[in-house]
Amino acid sequence: METSNRRVFRRIIVELKIDYCRPGGKLRSSACRDLSAGGLKLQTPEVLPVSTPVEVILHVPGIQAEEIIHRSGVVVWNQPDAQDEQGRIWGIKFDELLADELADMLK
Repeated sequence: METSNRRVFRRIIVELKIDYCRPGGKLRSSACRDLSAGGLKLQTPEVLPVSTPVEVILHVPGIQAEEIIHRSGVVVWNQPDAQDEQGRIWGIKFDELLADELADMLK
């Protein structure tokens, strides 16, 4: 059986520090494993159900503090982290594309 790749945007493998929170929740730090214009893969010990809204702050090396990237998004999948028995990996889909910022990062 053949399956189609649902990705719309090319992903880049990255190691970025990010902060995230649920609306009204406590800000937490984590790591981003890969990134695209439409979303990211997040590594964290916390479990959030699919459809949970989140706020994400990307800390990109070389960008000044006032230019840190903020995005709202939603959890579209989560699964156990094969590299960390106590961890989880989430897929976050951004509400607004990251296209311009991502292009700047790739320069």
